[in-house]
Amino acid sequence: MQEKTLYLLRHGEANPLNDKGDLERSLTINGEKSLSLLLNNLCNQNIIWDLAICSVALRARQSLAILQSSCSKKEVIFSNELYNVSANDALTLVKNINDKNEDVLLVGHNPSLRNLALMLALDGGEKYKSLAKDFPPGSFISLKTQIKSWSNLQPRMAYIDEFFLPNN
Repeated sequence: MQEKTLYLLRHGEANPLNDKGDLERSLTINGEKSLSLLLNNLCNQNIIWDLAICSVALRARQSLAILQSSCSKKEVIFSNELYNVSANDALTLVKNINDKNEDVLLVGHNPSLRNLALMLALDGGEKYKSLAKDFPPGSFISLKTQIKSWSNLQPRMAYIDEFFLPNN
């Protein structure tokens, strides 16, 4: 069996809802700064991905753009399937990922990403307890799993490798 890694990023802190609607909410300056700090952490840990699947919401696209700024350009898919979905729907999306992609980043929203992480991760440990408490905007988690195919991914098949909270 081989290892596959699923990275989950909740978009950075966003501006309040305005007359443009929820999809067009942009990142706050604080959200941008927090993601820049996250980028430094990811670079220091040498965390990279083969494919990024990102919600179509502006705040998610801006969050991905910050993380991609220092990475070589990887394949990016913008998907409606990561906006306002359940954890089960997000899992279905992951199960349909092409197996040539070993390391995949999902950029989206709560509660779906947090619930997906809680569903996939083995229960226990400090990182799991922290995730169960909160997954605030700008949070990033990596889930390692020993599967050959994304289609085989099931609940409780991953362990939490890294968990970065905003401004940490």
